[in-house]
Amino acid sequence: MTDHPDLTHKARVWAIRGIMIAGLNIVEILRREPSLVSECGLRLVPLDRLGEQRKPTEREAPGIIEFFRERVYNLGCVIDASAAPTEHRRILEGLARIAGHRGELDKSEEYLHRARSMSLEQKDFVAEAVYLCNLGTIVGLRGQANTARDYFVQALALCKGDPRQGRLFVGTKFISVEEAAERREQHKQKLANGTAIASPEADEIEVCNLLADEFDQDSEAAMRRALVLKETEGNAHGNLGKLAAADGNLDLARREFEVSLALHESIGYSAGVSATRNAILSLGQVEPGTQD
Repeated sequence: MTDHPDLTHKARVWAIRGIMIAGLNIVEILRREPSLVSECGLRLVPLDRLGEQRKPTEREAPGIIEFFRERVYNLGCVIDASAAPTEHRRILEGLARIAGHRGELDKSEEYLHRARSMSLEQKDFVAEAVYLCNLGTIVGLRGQANTARDYFVQALALCKGDPRQGRLFVGTKFISVEEAAERREQHKQKLANGTAIASPEADEIEVCNLLADEFDQDSEAAMRRALVLKETEGNAHGNLGKLAAADGNLDLARREFEVSLALHESIGYSAGVSATRNAILSLGQVEPGTQD
């Protein structure tokens, strides 16, 4: 960007923001699938003895990921508040994730608090639930168990919705706006006459009832937000299970893990299912009374 001195400050911010978002995506992809470094043939390795560019090896993948991470992190640090609110919040979320991976827990917490404040201003309770859960994870890593529990409980309150509005079930298959509105109206009638079902049908999942109006307007977009909440809800219960296990309360830990597993299975979140199953298996290896 230094080659274009005529760019305005606003244009530079937009350019940096675009690079930042792209970089965050690259870092996250490479972190999750380091084998892609070799497959994509990123040109960040020396030429071979014949003077030709070769693909990086899997052994070189961690270094290349760190290369991206450092530069993305440094770019993010110069982003200012003139970025568009939603994208600025995403940048803060990404910076929090990177800072957490770097072990910079204070910075990660700071970024998450800033992102959460923006979600409150934008009245985006789905994003707020995610940030609360992430905050619980960060403070938990610092050993602040009670504060972590409080964050997870707050996140769960948003994930579960308002109990006074009854339970909302939606189909896992894509449906039209008209069908979504019809299902919602049927649900309201069942609530009114006391015949609302206690559990979902085979092709339905229970979702946060705070999304009811969104399902009436755009069922596809609402489902995406519902799935984010379900994943967050499962993560929160899983993290509460870890805290309970650390306290030596294995029965409570198992109950939390089982709830987490059911939630992750309901949305087909394979990473969550695998992690929670491993956590349940690890409980069986702990003898009663061996926790500190």
